[in-house]
Amino acid sequence: MERIQEILLRHRENAIEETTPLPEKFPKFLTSPPYRQTEYYTGRKGMSESLQKLIRNGTPCFLHGIGGIGKTEIAKALMMDILKIPSSQSGITRIAWVEYTDGDFALSLVRAFFPSSELQNMEQEFQKALSLINQYRDRLLLILDNVENAKGRTDYRTTAKTFPCLWL
Repeated sequence: MERIQEILLRHRENAIEETTPLPEKFPKFLTSPPYRQTEYYTGRKGMSESLQKLIRNGTPCFLHGIGGIGKTEIAKALMMDILKIPSSQSGITRIAWVEYTDGDFALSLVRAFFPSSELQNMEQEFQKALSLINQYRDRLLLILDNVENAKGRTDYRTTAKTFPCLWL
């Protein structure tokens, strides 16, 4: 985890301001979208609205609990709501859905952003993912799913502070 934070800080310091892309009408995916939301998802509209307000204010949000209680479905509902809001109102132009896999955050990012990559040079692929995140900064909503599968105790609140994007 320290290595990831070290790379993030170094990348952040060395990042060159890129020109801001023209705003999109509605948010678009930088990664593959998640599988469809279950048809039985009901009764959590208030939670989605509360999370949306927090995220739009720049507050990193973390859904936690045991597997199977609906964290992913809440995240998908929030994502679907944000996709319906014009970027000019939400401030979000891009969404990245990242499946946390193999106990490795950097690998999870690379697999989400570059799914067909052969991972010849992990460091280089990770730097490219960071460049994309830095390009969109607070106009990017990064949704990290299945973190309960993490081995050990990673504090993603600390990690979130090193990224310039919005977190769920």
